[in-house]
Amino acid sequence: SWRLMTGGTLVLALLQCATLTALPESPRWLLRRGDEHAARAALARLRGVASRPALVDGEIAELKEGLRREQMAGAAVGGAEGWAALAEEPRLLKLLALCIALQALQQLSGINAIVYYTPQTMKEVGVPMLFERIGFGENPASLLATMLAYLPKIPSLLLTMVLIDRLGRRRLMQSFVPLMGLCHLALAASFGAMGSSLVWPRVLAM
Repeated sequence: SWRLMTGGTLVLALLQCATLTALPESPRWLLRRGDEHAARAALARLRGVASRPALVDGEIAELKEGLRREQMAGAAVGGAEGWAALAEEPRLLKLLALCIALQALQQLSGINAIVYYTPQTMKEVGVPMLFERIGFGENPASLLATMLAYLPKIPSLLLTMVLIDRLGRRRLMQSFVPLMGLCHLALAASFGAMGSSLVWPRVLAM
């Protein structure tokens, strides 16, 4: 059964590698290279405003101004780049700390514990028995039940890829972090009522 699980992730990894070439480059990165035409095309594609060049022009102007300020700031402090720029630019250090904190909070949220106990939760609900009735063995049935629990992640990730550059990371976090908190409360309530019939809330929260 572990071979099936490993092989399944390999298929998704190969699919990701095959589709990476279809993703547009960062408009900001293209502007740094001096390719403004490609930057405009990438920005119009990301924003979905190919028919509204005025919006693209405005954002391109903002990106250019940001790059110009970075160059001026770099020249003023001696042109520090890479990690050395963090010590000379408090704003960059703050952004780095925020990124590290977000990744740390993701792990501290308890996601690993939820993943580890998903098979047991699905077994308590009785989902593996549905697969056993149609001919699967006990272990394959448990594996399929776990895969079924995480199947909604695929459309969620695809939706995030579409929205993250249109709505922004901050707005997405403000919208969905409270929902994640409610899911954690549902998990805590269902596990706190062990022996009761409150099992399905665990699956819904996962």
